Amino acid sequence: MRRRGGARQLSLDDARKPVGRGGWRPGAGRPKKSGAISHARRERFPGRFPQHVTLRLADGAPSIAREWLMARVIRPAIEASQKPRFRVVEFNVLANHLHLMIEADGAIALARGVQGLAIRIARRVNSALQRSGKLFGQRYHARALKSPREVRNALRYVLLNRKHHAAEKRF
Repeated sequence: MRRRGGARQLSLDDARKPVGRGGWRPGAGRPKKSGAISHARRERFPGRFPQHVTLRLADGAPSIAREWLMARVIRPAIEASQKPRFRVVEFNVLANHLHLMIEADGAIALARGVQGLAIRIARRVNSALQRSGKLFGQRYHARALKSPREVRNALRYVLLNRKHHAAEKRF
């Protein structure tokens, strides 16, 4: 379609050609950080699927794999986060991350529940360790467990992961 003055509407392909300076071009934009978690939309899942969630600590955060911290701070924070639409079934705390088995009614219940849990743990851990600042880094990783075998394997992984990491340190 021609407009007055000889100008015409560009197609998307014509508009994206790297011509001259400025505008879109291959490789433009902020560089990707190594190890960064994707901000793509999470996979949708029915509420009947349990979730295996991993929460990583921020760079420079102290280790939270201490027995006294677990008994006095982390376990009570997890118990306080239980809601009718969100509950933590099992968990394991390692030096730089937490593994959680979670049942949530849907994506929104999962997101809000994990966010509330992370805030609750961070505030209590920061208070106990007399520190301030960010405790958890980036986003959490969640994986829907769609079959009984996946649930069994993930549960085994969560509960035995500490032994696995301890065996790695010995060698």
